[in-house]
Amino acid sequence: MEIKPLHLSKRKNRQCWFIDVTFKGKRYIKSTGTIDLKLARKKLSQFEASLYSGKFFENSVKKKVSFTKMVRIFISDYAKVAKVSWKTDIGRSKILCEYFCDVKDIRRITPGDIEKYRSFRSQMKLRNKRIGLVSKATINREVSLLSALFREAIKRRLCEKNPAHEVKKLRERSGIVEWLRPAECKKILSVASESMKGVILTALLTGMRKSEILNLQWTDVDFENSLIHIREAKSGKDRFVPMSKQLIKHFRGIKVRSLMKRFVLINKEGNKIGNNFSRDFALTAKKSGIARHIRFHDLRHTYATLFMINGGQLHTLKRILGHSTIKVTERYAHVADNYLSQSANIVSDAIFSGKRIKKRRSI
Repeated sequence: MEIKPLHLSKRKNRQCWFIDVTFKGKRYIKSTGTIDLKLARKKLSQFEASLYSGKFFENSVKKKVSFTKMVRIFISDYAKVAKVSWKTDIGRSKILCEYFCDVKDIRRITPGDIEKYRSFRSQMKLRNKRIGLVSKATINREVSLLSALFREAIKRRLCEKNPAHEVKKLRERSGIVEWLRPAECKKILSVASESMKGVILTALLTGMRKSEILNLQWTDVDFENSLIHIREAKSGKDRFVPMSKQLIKHFRGIKVRSLMKRFVLINKEGNKIGNNFSRDFALTAKKSGIARHIRFHDLRHTYATLFMINGGQLHTLKRILGHSTIKVTERYAHVADNYLSQSANIVSDAIFSGKRIKKRRSI
């Protein structure tokens, strides 16, 4: 504990002695209730004992606050201000509120309660008629949010401890990447509406996130250098994404039809694509006839996987996708490794069959 030396002092217009202490950068002044210096020193010794045992700070916490109220404080005062992904936090916090809605004092939540929550979530089925149970990765993200919420509560002196710190993360499946094969990409594009086709094509040819695509503006499209400027990405940093010739052609066609519009990808009414996008994409995926469940984020996985399979460099992919560390990008290298066996005959065919090795420039 970072505690500065205790001392006694007198305050203006007050006769009694006061105990003065600074703890973790915050100053506390407590009255001894006596004008007798000898008695005040005795109370100072008693106070010092309670201070180091932690009993004093048990009583220094503000009045109790319910879990739902703390969630509102966290979202409005912290997440919306400090986090790019605050909308994701809102979705996860709704699930947490459903479970902890009866908690009137967040200090009553224990590590055991959080472990019970994990057990409860692990038995829940996926929503939106999807098959399967909630994944361990999803549960870990929810517990991480819970931990962030308690950290904020501690800063505001609404509780003393973070019970989520004592809960170990569940072991997640080693990143199995779901991606679309080229034939499946063509299928989903063939059944998409004009506005949906533009969004899907952009995702497949750039690996951009959904929010980055839907918020893309013409001022961020550089046709001269074939680049898209993504501002304030999930990592908090700007980045540049290269555009293929096919995407440039598509964007030029859109620009002719959408003069005076701010956003690149718009709906048939000429407005920014809004809240119904996820539903519309799910219907498009179903219409394509692809047997398995397709998420929009799988298009980002598709770009990354095809990039690596076709000779792309890992560090280049990291920059394009905007990953904070190379470790996140490495999952796509493992997928590409599975296709190494297909290249086993390249050299032998060149030597014994007289076939030429096609020159391919690495990206």
